[in-house]
Amino acid sequence: MLPQNGGIYDGSIRKLLNRSDRRTVFFVGAGISIPSGLPNFKELSREAITKIGGNLISPEDYEIICSTLRPEVIFKIMVDEFGEESLSFLEMFEGHEPNSNHFFLADKLKQGHCVITTNGDHLIEDACKAEKVPFSVM
Repeated sequence: MLPQNGGIYDGSIRKLLNRSDRRTVFFVGAGISIPSGLPNFKELSREAITKIGGNLISPEDYEIICSTLRPEVIFKIMVDEFGEESLSFLEMFEGHEPNSNHFFLADKLKQGHCVITTNGDHLIEDACKAEKVPFSVM
């Protein structure tokens, strides 16, 4: 639910989101899950690189790799070089609860809007299930 007063949702954004004759597409990334205790893309990349490189990679090289390669590229390299078990650290996605961002998106899905995400977690889906909002994953 949108805040009733103050914040960025007042005014034109609130009007746009509440229009029944228009649909909005929300493009969201890892940032919406940070309040639930999950890492952003850069932190996830760092975790992956630490898993395979340990202390062998300098902080400067970590920064270059994390800023240059998307996590899915790093994951592909890990699987190709070290096998599926190298992705065991992704268990960090389990056991987290949806936050207000996820419930906001569930509400927007219920209203007929669309959500496109690159997230590897299932917190939007969990919020939809909790609110009994139908959804489909493509």
